[in-house]
Amino acid sequence: MTSHGESWRLPSGARSSQADSYAPKVAAPRRTLAIRWASGFMDTLQGAGRLWPFWLMLGVSLAVATLGLATGFERLGERWAFAYKHGYLLLGMSGWLLLRALPDVAISRLAPSLTGLFVLLAGTLVYGLAELLDFTLGMQAMLPILLFALIVALGGRQLIPLILLPIALLYFAIPVWDLLVAPLQAISTGVVTGVLGMGGFPVYVEGNLVYVAGGAFEIAEGCSGDRYFIVALALAAFYGFDNLWKSSNRWLLLAAAGVAAAVSNWIRIYILIRIGEATAMQHPLIADHDAFGWVVFGIMMAPVLLIARWLQTREGPWPAAVARVPGSIQRASAMAFLLTGAAAALILLGPAALRSDVSPPEVPARIGLGAAAPAGWSELDTAGGWRPQFLRPHVETQASFARSAAAEVDVYLVRYQGAGGDSKLISRRNSLSSDWNVAATRGVTAEMGGSTVRLHEMELTAGGERRVVWSWYIIGGVATHDQIRAKLLEVPAALRGRREGAQLAVSSTCDLGCEGARELLRQYLAGAGESLDALARAPMPAGAGR
Repeated sequence: MTSHGESWRLPSGARSSQADSYAPKVAAPRRTLAIRWASGFMDTLQGAGRLWPFWLMLGVSLAVATLGLATGFERLGERWAFAYKHGYLLLGMSGWLLLRALPDVAISRLAPSLTGLFVLLAGTLVYGLAELLDFTLGMQAMLPILLFALIVALGGRQLIPLILLPIALLYFAIPVWDLLVAPLQAISTGVVTGVLGMGGFPVYVEGNLVYVAGGAFEIAEGCSGDRYFIVALALAAFYGFDNLWKSSNRWLLLAAAGVAAAVSNWIRIYILIRIGEATAMQHPLIADHDAFGWVVFGIMMAPVLLIARWLQTREGPWPAAVARVPGSIQRASAMAFLLTGAAAALILLGPAALRSDVSPPEVPARIGLGAAAPAGWSELDTAGGWRPQFLRPHVETQASFARSAAAEVDVYLVRYQGAGGDSKLISRRNSLSSDWNVAATRGVTAEMGGSTVRLHEMELTAGGERRVVWSWYIIGGVATHDQIRAKLLEVPAALRGRREGAQLAVSSTCDLGCEGARELLRQYLAGAGESLDALARAPMPAGAGR
């Protein structure tokens, strides 16, 4: 405990105004962790008894947050159970950093912050907008910010230096890193094929497919190396936060870890391709290479650990922190904590009221596409071999139309009445290219109903077959070919009460060449595009949702 007249020192997580550091109270030698933690823990217990309202309302607010922010927590838990399995480990690492700084915190100085409460309100509104749009990544990305704002609202701004870095570490467990998958995938493909070519091995690349003499390898999303990259950066950040006080050395360690992770993935892919080529794709590693990848990753991280230790030794002792006086800060009353905690709990409960109550049927409703047959075209009895996959739509239908035996077009229409859970139009789980490799994408134009519209094109390949797919969205009555703009259009659509959305796609095989397929799609849309657009905008059929 300290009196109001005593000077404060920055907590161990705080940045000194005179040194680029996160320093403990005293200069080196640092106390042993056990003594430092035990002493601080006893001080914390002594102060906690007098601030029971703070701990009570923090617990109540977190409990209420599990209800109000349930969608974000559930979906984050789903990702942690599979692709982001390191999430729970990062929770522990974040807590460890808090415990490292805990002895330097003057618990008696905790006081609610109106600024923190406003930040919590603003953050919850942003989360609520993501909930309204069923924007999973947006909800997940806001969770650490809301935790940060809640603690500041209840404990005061003086806690910011303590909690900022540990909570920032949690972002290595948030799936924002999925945005790096495509770039890392492309870089891995380019580097590996370049090395193979320099070694004199014949190689042919088509999208993310690598053809060598022994067979074909797909550098899929799981081969992008994003998992190694995230884990390496998280470990480097944790070590840097806890052991290095110079920002330049922390950034250097992060860069070394990122490079090592990327190189380990390139080495893994290169070795697997060479093994597959030498064994005619029969080696056990070709079928199950996940463990092999982590072995290579571990080997590549060994030099990074040596670099980390060298940087720590080169820095020398941590400089002393700069003392400061708290001024006229007074310890808050129990009523202040209770009122602030109650307000925070009500704010965090708000997003629960925004959840969609529109549920998809067990089997999607189907509508006839006969009206989308232009003059001279006839609907076929069976659809072609192209099968998009969309999860739990309210309406889904597919048909094929032919003008002649060599001129066939497949048509796909899917609609969602709002969004909820895993039932939403724009989702990573939905795909127009399921079981196909995307060789190229671009924007194209076509005539529909006398107007020129812009569409999204994909060239797909699978087993020697190639086809062209053109697609577009209609969100709240507005058409667009761009997925990002379609997601943004959901905001005004939801505010107007028009939560429905649709995606339409037409496709044709490149049996007579892809330019011939494109011309066929243009001719089809010139006659049927207006009818397809009307079907996507029509009222939902009975039984499409409840």
